[in-house]
Amino acid sequence: MKQKYIKKIKDSLRPVRGLGYAGDSRQQLRSRQVEILKSITKNQEFINRYPELLTCNENWVSLADKFDIANEIKRYVDASKTWANYPGAVSGLDRWVDSQGHQWPNLHPIHQYVIDQYNACKPKSVCEIGAGVGSVAKSIYAASQGTVQLTCVEGSEAYITSMRENFTKESKVILPQIDVKATIVKAIGQNLPFTDKSFEFVYTCTVMMHQPFIAGVLMACEMARVSSRYILHVEGYHTMGIVQGFRNPQNLFVPDYERLYRMLGFKTLKKIFFPYSYSSDFDGIVFLTERDGQ
Repeated sequence: MKQKYIKKIKDSLRPVRGLGYAGDSRQQLRSRQVEILKSITKNQEFINRYPELLTCNENWVSLADKFDIANEIKRYVDASKTWANYPGAVSGLDRWVDSQGHQWPNLHPIHQYVIDQYNACKPKSVCEIGAGVGSVAKSIYAASQGTVQLTCVEGSEAYITSMRENFTKESKVILPQIDVKATIVKAIGQNLPFTDKSFEFVYTCTVMMHQPFIAGVLMACEMARVSSRYILHVEGYHTMGIVQGFRNPQNLFVPDYERLYRMLGFKTLKKIFFPYSYSSDFDGIVFLTERDGQ
């Protein structure tokens, strides 16, 4: 955990105007927020508990009475409809190849963390949220020797097109060169089109780090809803990699994964930090959690 980065975030905190009418009571504020939230998400856990869940950041700050929670999430969900048009979007399989030459089975350390936890848990069904072109999912499929029931969720149509290409044996760009049997679903993490407890193992790899904090908490709630047992995050822990339009002090908060998932009924199995190879300004985290009662 980099103290310099934490200080930068704390120093940037400032009062934020809430929903727009002077003299609003807390009850009026939350009533309007809940009304909007119900039009965005069906995740009842988040709707009922968002004031408490939004304190699950490293600063333990509650945003519910300080920030227009519902409209901030709605803005993010609406923006996701043109996800492939965001600056920095990477299209084409060749642009996803590791510049350091890491390829299956000699994976980049960040991808290897995912494979290691998959191998330790040995789930029969896996869902990746924010799969990109399927680089990590392809490695999981190879590690399972083609036995895992694999689902890949991605919001960008351009990425999905590249993923379908990557999952064919004819594609030679991202190894291994195999056919991958996977269900590919166009969706975003804040609104997953699956029933409760659909997958034994749900994970992200360098995806949660790009979520604005407020929308990220909703995404964690959705992952908890659809996981029957495990959730894994392999992420940068203090990053500036958030969509430009959402750069405000509150949305740069870092999720307190352990506290957040404990509130959602999960226990921590592993929480380790590692040097993040792409930047010296922040650490990486491997966080593995399991549903209570398993």
